Amino acid sequence: MNADRPRTGRFFWLPVLVLALVFLTANQLYATQLRDETPESAPEAPSISLDFVVNGLFAPVAVTHAGDERLFVVEQPGVIQIVQNGVLLGTPFLD
Repeated sequence: MNADRPRTGRFFWLPVLVLALVFLTANQLYATQLRDETPESAPEAPSISLDFVVNGLFAPVAVTHAGDERLFVVEQPGVIQIVQNGVLLGTPFLD
C-alpha cells in the first residue's frame, strides 16, 4: 500500500527551507546596503530674478526684442505695444 505513494518525509522540506533562508539573508543584506548608502545632495537650483520694466500693460502674454532698444509686448486682446528705453509708447505697433 505504501509503495505506490511517493515519499514526502522531512527531507522533502529541506530544500524549500534552505532556499527560503538564502532568500531572506540576501534580502536583508541588500536592504542593509541600501540603508547604509548616503544619498547624493541635489544640485543647487539656479537663481532667478525679475525686474520691473514698464507699467500700463493689459494682460501681457509674450515679449520679444527688436534688436535695438525696443521691446514688443503682446497683450491678451491682440494689441502689440512698444516699450522703448523703459517707456511704454503711446501708439501701439499693431492694434
